[in-house]
Amino acid sequence: MMVNLMKPKDLNYPFSFENRQLLTRDFVFYIPPYLDCYSGYDAQLPLGSKPVFVEFCSGNGEWIIDKALKNPEIQFIAVEKMFLRVKKIFSKRENLEIRNLFIVCGDINLLLEHFLPKECVDTLAINFPDPWPKERHIKHRLFHKNFVEKVEGVLKEGGDLFLVTDDNGFSEWVKNAMNSSILSSHKPDLLEPIDSYGSSFFLRLWESKGKEIFYHHYKKGVYAGR
Repeated sequence: MMVNLMKPKDLNYPFSFENRQLLTRDFVFYIPPYLDCYSGYDAQLPLGSKPVFVEFCSGNGEWIIDKALKNPEIQFIAVEKMFLRVKKIFSKRENLEIRNLFIVCGDINLLLEHFLPKECVDTLAINFPDPWPKERHIKHRLFHKNFVEKVEGVLKEGGDLFLVTDDNGFSEWVKNAMNSSILSSHKPDLLEPIDSYGSSFFLRLWESKGKEIFYHHYKKGVYAGR
């Protein structure tokens, strides 16, 4: 029997820019930009009895799809701003019949600010975010003070934060930003891969180009030594 697999093009953006709104449909939560108000909406995030694992900058979803398949006892949330990439995550999830992966299409900071309650996340991973290397783009980088404070707030006690980047300058930026954080460093060698961390398109791409990969691991409220 021929099975009709879903393709990325089968998922359409649910509204025009003029009619944009907060919307949850088919286990995807859409956070469009430039709304007048982001409060008062129930995003229906799956924050129930299962441990919650959130990935920011999910790209095409390869990394978190693999995690969700191998760990059905965990609730995963993939967060990706670009709808073209969200379409790829969605089609993979549907074709593999994954039931423990929720998708957020929208800005990370809006999700942190308005929709993730305090201490609701067990693990947060950020894989290869745009380093915004030019000085005039500094405001776009992650790990400003406000961002770090929001991450501290949504992580549970003992929760983990992982950051992986191929950019040495951004790696140093993260280390400096985390110096005053309540999250303690759990990874003394930033060039040593984390056991069973998983692979992704960007990891293989940068490794094939001979770039160093920098791994960061922080824990909330549990000092692990250096």
